[in-house]
Amino acid sequence: MQVNLERAGYEVITAYDGIEAMEKVHEENPDMILLDILMPRMNGWEVIKALKDDPKTSDLPIVVLTQLSQAANVFRGWSAGVSSYLTKPFSPREVLVHIERIFKVS
Repeated sequence: MQVNLERAGYEVITAYDGIEAMEKVHEENPDMILLDILMPRMNGWEVIKALKDDPKTSDLPIVVLTQLSQAANVFRGWSAGVSSYLTKPFSPREVLVHIERIFKVS
C-alpha cells in the first residue's frame, strides 16, 4: 500500500502498531490515517477512540483497511466516525479512490 500511495504522489508515514501510530499522529500531524484494526499493543478500535476523543484529532479522516468484514465490525467502524471502512481483499486503486473522495470533500 505504501508504494502505491507514494506512486500516486502521497507522502506516507508508517507505524508498526497503535501506540506508534498515536505517537506519529502527534509528531507529524497527518492529513489522513489508514488504519488496520488488528494491531499489537493498541488495536485500531482503541486508536480510533483516542483520536476521536481528542479535540486536536477528532476531525482527522480515518480509513480502515481490515480483514474484519462482519457486519457488526463494519457498523462499529461507521459508528465510531471513520471516513471509510474497506475490507480485505481490496485493490490499491479502490483505496486511492476512497482517499481521493475524502480529500475532495474536505
